Amino acid sequence: MIFALNVSAFLYFAFDFTRQYLSHETVSIERVERPITIDRPAITFCNANRRRRRYVCNIYPHKCVFFNSEEEVCSRYPRYCNYLNMYKGVYTGNPVCQDDDCYTWWETVSLFEEFIINSIDNNYKHSTSDKIYTKVPFTDNEGEASICFSYGLKYPIEYSKVNRTIFNKKLKKGAFWNKENKIETWNDIIFLLQIEIDDYLDPVETPSVYFAIHDSTRLVNPFKYGIKLGVPRSHLIQVNYYIEQQLLPYPYDTNCQLLNPEGNTDETFDLTECIESCKFNLHMKQYGCAARSISISHMVKLCKKDEKVSKENQEICFKKCNVSPCVSRMYKYKHMENVIKAYGSSEEFRNNTNEYLYNQLSLVSVSFRNMRARYTKFAPKMVPIDLFSNIGGFLGIWIGSSVISISDLLYRLSDYLLNRAA
Repeated sequence: MIFALNVSAFLYFAFDFTRQYLSHETVSIERVERPITIDRPAITFCNANRRRRRYVCNIYPHKCVFFNSEEEVCSRYPRYCNYLNMYKGVYTGNPVCQDDDCYTWWETVSLFEEFIINSIDNNYKHSTSDKIYTKVPFTDNEGEASICFSYGLKYPIEYSKVNRTIFNKKLKKGAFWNKENKIETWNDIIFLLQIEIDDYLDPVETPSVYFAIHDSTRLVNPFKYGIKLGVPRSHLIQVNYYIEQQLLPYPYDTNCQLLNPEGNTDETFDLTECIESCKFNLHMKQYGCAARSISISHMVKLCKKDEKVSKENQEICFKKCNVSPCVSRMYKYKHMENVIKAYGSSEEFRNNTNEYLYNQLSLVSVSFRNMRARYTKFAPKMVPIDLFSNIGGFLGIWIGSSVISISDLLYRLSDYLLNRAA
């Protein structure tokens, strides 16, 4: 009887301690009003102009109108009036490409021109020529192929067998940035952009770039998850909050997903990446092309515009990725802008050709000076040493009690047998 009670008590206490150990109710929240340093973010820019007017008019001249003089172009389309190297053809077709005239990835890469002409980052101690920009392919909101510039990615990117863009994480942490993976929050990061306004296909479209600031271990599509910055403008991106959250993987209650079982926080699960990768793989397997709505970085053949990701595939991917990341980093920011210079008349362009060059420039300053940080860390109620100490203690009590109860049982049994024999 005593033995059974001891077993029950041991099992109860062992279960109770295990439950407390696997609980996530202990939460540590640290708020820093003015952090001195933070993990270096990545900053990605995409030019909103995907198809170039001169290139399209040369391929599809029947969709363009060609003027005889520069004066005609300036009077009808003053935006294209630069008096430097004026192209007299103007596209009159639908500026949104159809399946038969959309750029291929090859055309997108071959026609890409760098638009970040300078940057100032006092956190980076090497020369300007050593600044690290990475070309990252994405599809825009209309499903057109585009090449973006990303600054600050912790690892270089490479392409898998199906031309899927992935990180090469074989390098040690910080090796790609020469261990400069932190930034000092009193140092701004400034970019000078030069956008070819006269090469926009649509004469009424507002020249712009798409901007996103994000975790340096992720690839983020600014068309889908960023903001639009007009050109020419002076933009201030004031980062107000840096939020970092760390959860506990299975078997804890938070049940987050960690790709690396050894706990390397640079290989954490990302919900958006999981869903989009799942849809990408399923669509590629079924149709041999990628749906244009998929936002991850890749360079595979794009499907026709009417081919969408099926509801069945979406449901499969939502179920598969129904977990949270163990480590997440997010930047909240405020955007402010000023007009550098309004577009002048054609006569002003004629009198000062440098005006055109000036009007193409945009300044983007990313400031961390007034930023606050919040670190949230979930921890078990009981640390491992306490768990094993308590289990060991109760196990010792249980074993001791069991030995005493067995000895007592043997003593009573022998005493009973001796009395019967007498």
